Amino acid sequence: MFKKNVSVIMVIFSIALTSCDKKQGLNRDDIIFANNYVTSVKLNEKEQKVNEKLKVLREEYITSNGERVPTEIFPMADENIKKSSLYDFCSKTPKGSELHVHGLALLPLPHLINYVKTQDKLYVCVNDENKGKIKYFSSDETIPSEYKHLKDAIAEEKLTEQELRKLWSVVDDNRDEHAWKHFHQLFGLHSALGSDPEIIESYYETGFRYFRENNIYHVEVRPLFFGDENTAISHAKAIRNAYYTVRKEYPDFRVRLLGSAVKKNTNAWEVINSLIDNVLVVKNAVKDDYDSKNISDFIVGIDLVSEEDDSRPLKDFADKIAEIKKKDPTMKFVFHAGETLDPNSNNVIDAYLMGAKRIGHGINLYRFPKLMDEYKRKDICIETCPISNSRLQYVRDVRNHPAVEYLKRGLPLVLGSDDPCYLDNIPLADEFFAAIVAWDINLSIVKMLCLNSIKYSLLDETNKKDLYKSFNDHWNRFIDSQID
Repeated sequence: MFKKNVSVIMVIFSIALTSCDKKQGLNRDDIIFANNYVTSVKLNEKEQKVNEKLKVLREEYITSNGERVPTEIFPMADENIKKSSLYDFCSKTPKGSELHVHGLALLPLPHLINYVKTQDKLYVCVNDENKGKIKYFSSDETIPSEYKHLKDAIAEEKLTEQELRKLWSVVDDNRDEHAWKHFHQLFGLHSALGSDPEIIESYYETGFRYFRENNIYHVEVRPLFFGDENTAISHAKAIRNAYYTVRKEYPDFRVRLLGSAVKKNTNAWEVINSLIDNVLVVKNAVKDDYDSKNISDFIVGIDLVSEEDDSRPLKDFADKIAEIKKKDPTMKFVFHAGETLDPNSNNVIDAYLMGAKRIGHGINLYRFPKLMDEYKRKDICIETCPISNSRLQYVRDVRNHPAVEYLKRGLPLVLGSDDPCYLDNIPLADEFFAAIVAWDINLSIVKMLCLNSIKYSLLDETNKKDLYKSFNDHWNRFIDSQID
C-alpha cells in the first residue's frame, strides 16, 4: 500500500512539472510542490492541529535564536535548545524504534558518568597515560594506585566531569584532526563495560531503561562478542537478562541484537572471522523466550563496523557472507556503508549486492542515482544519523545532509543516534530536533520516520504487530496531550 501511494504521488509530481513546462517557463510554486518530501502518511484532524503547532514551534525557535541557530545545529547541549518548546516537543514525541546504536556508547554521556559512579567494581584511571580508562576489578583483585572509584576521583579532584566530557566524547570543538582519530581511542577507554557479565547486565539494564523512559519502545543494539564461544554466549545472556528486567517494568519494550565484527585494516582475519562466527553461535544458543508462546531470535542480524575509510571494503567479505547464508538462511545483514569521505568508496554498491536489509549512514549513496532507484525498489532502508555525521565531520552542514534528497525521492529512511555517549547526544530526541530544524520536515514526515523504524526493524511479525499497536497508543495520547 505504501509503495502504491508513493507511486501515485510521483505521478502527480510528474504531471505538475509537465503541465507547468507547457507554460512560458516553469512555475515556481509547481516546482516547489513537485520537489517536496514524499510520504503516504495522512494526518487526521487532531494531527493537523498539532502539525500547525509544530510549524509555530519551529518558527519561534529559529526567530528567537537568530544568529544562534548554528550551521551544524550544534552544540546540542546548548541551553537555548534544551529549554526550547520545540525540544520539549521532540523529547515527548513517541519515537518507535532505535535501529542504529552501538553497545559501548549506549548511555548518553552524563548518564554514563552517573552510572560509573554507582558501580563498586568499576574504577577509572587518574594518571595521564590512561586517564579516563574504565577498568573492572573483581572483589579479590588488588586495585592499582592509579585506579580509583569515579566518585572518589572527582571528590579528590583527580578528575572532573568536564575532563570526562573531553576524554569520553568527541565534543571538543577545538580539535583540529579528523574526529575519528580521537573516536578510536574511546572504544578502549570503555571496553570494561563489555568485559564481565555482571557489569554488562547492569550497564545494559540502565541503558535500556533510559531508552524506554525516553519514548523509545524497541532497540536494535550492536554488541561485539569477543572471546570463545562460551564467553560470547554468557555476554549475550547478560544483555538478555537486562532486557527481561526492563520488560517486566515496561511490557511494551523490545530489544534485539545485531552481532558486529570490526573490519578495521589492522585486525587480523582470524579475529574478524571469530567475531562473525560467534554471532552464529550466539544466535542458535540465545533466544527471546520471555513469552513462551512466541519464542523468537534474540540475535537477528550481522553488521560489519569501524571507520569505513580505514577498513577493508565490504566486497572482501562477500565469500564469508555467502558462507553464513548457507549455514543460516534466516540471518539478516545490516551493513555500515557510505559513511565515507572517499569519493571512490563503493560499499553502498556491495551492501546492495550482498543482500543488505538496511545500511548504516549511506552518506555517499547520492553519488549513485540508479542505485538509489534500486534501494527504493528493493525496499532497503537507510539508517541516517545526522548528528553523528556532523560530529565525525562527514557532513559539515546538517541542512545539506544527503538524507534530504533520500526523503524527497521516497527512499526508506529512519533516524539513528549511533553513539550517544561519544557524541554527547540524547537518543533520537536530538536527531528529530535537528531534522525538524535543518530539513523543515512536518508532522507527517515525523510520523513516517517513526513508523518506518518499526516497519524496517528485524522483529518477527508477532512482536512487530505488538510494537505497532503500542506505538499507535502512545502516539494518540501524545497528540491529545499536545492539543490540550
